[in-house]
Amino acid sequence: MRTGFLLMACGSACLLLAFAQGSSGAWALAWLGGSFLGVGGAYLGRGTRLLGKREDGSQAWGPVLLLLPYFLFTWTVWHVRRALSQERCFHEVAPGLLLGRRPFAHELPPEVSLIVDLTSEFAEPREVRTRARYLCSPVLDTCALNEDSLLSVVSAVLAEPGPVYVHCANGHGRSSTVAAAVLLARGHSPDVHGAEQHLRRARRGVKLHPEQREVLVRTAPRLRELGAGRPTSSAPPASSPAPASAR
Repeated sequence: MRTGFLLMACGSACLLLAFAQGSSGAWALAWLGGSFLGVGGAYLGRGTRLLGKREDGSQAWGPVLLLLPYFLFTWTVWHVRRALSQERCFHEVAPGLLLGRRPFAHELPPEVSLIVDLTSEFAEPREVRTRARYLCSPVLDTCALNEDSLLSVVSAVLAEPGPVYVHCANGHGRSSTVAAAVLLARGHSPDVHGAEQHLRRARRGVKLHPEQREVLVRTAPRLRELGAGRPTSSAPPASSPAPASAR
């Protein structure tokens, strides 16, 4: 919610400056402002549809063009952060459960059988989504799936016989929410705080936002019920990715 208001404020400021400037270059500032307003509207209730992420992991060109300033900013920040980060692409946080950032095809361990993509601001590379079974459940950054959607994703993870790769943009918030939910369903953690600490021991950058914790707290009883009676995954451990210096 706070992110939505901030984006709306930035977008409104850009539009006001564009109208006040009135020069031939004001259209670029107005485009920037309009893109921030559009994404702010998504955060304030319009949902991820505005960003154009399709079920197959691709993105519709219409929303991308309309919101291009926002997307260019987001994509640039992600690539710079990835280049500078010393954090591994993914970590195995439980047997057969891999938590990580948006991967490239060469970074995926070959035995992964299910990829869960929670990003709404990135198209999933074709080479990634065709490597294994692919499940797209887009979420806005810092937000969480609703309870029913979370249960649906966790159910798919629990039913998968092979290793599962769960990712968002950086593998810290949205994907950690799903990974924590899987830990609760499997009975690996007694509560949400324990699940978050479990994940943080494996991947130090994990940090759940308040909305994500709240959804987990509300859903915890249903998650335990969902996991009751299911066999513990016997998936083999995933291969470690090559060191950053070798990529």
